[in-house]
Amino acid sequence: AMGNFREVPRTIAGETKFVTCMPVGYVMDERICTGAYCSMALQKFKGYLTHPERLEGAPKVLNYDDGVVITKRKS
Repeated sequence: AMGNFREVPRTIAGETKFVTCMPVGYVMDERICTGAYCSMALQKFKGYLTHPERLEGAPKVLNYDDGVVITKRKS
């Protein structure tokens, strides 16, 4: 879940400043996803937040699941 932006104190270069942050929460079940896998996923998520331009354009790889029917949307 993502929350509303808020100002929080952060120490940057030895000086306390207020910066705008957005809280993000998640729930992980280690029966399904190990901590290592979750860590990699969160690093990828952080990369997209840091560089949102990576989300523009077509994906380099498109994976399909067996049994999933993909239909085109009507324009």
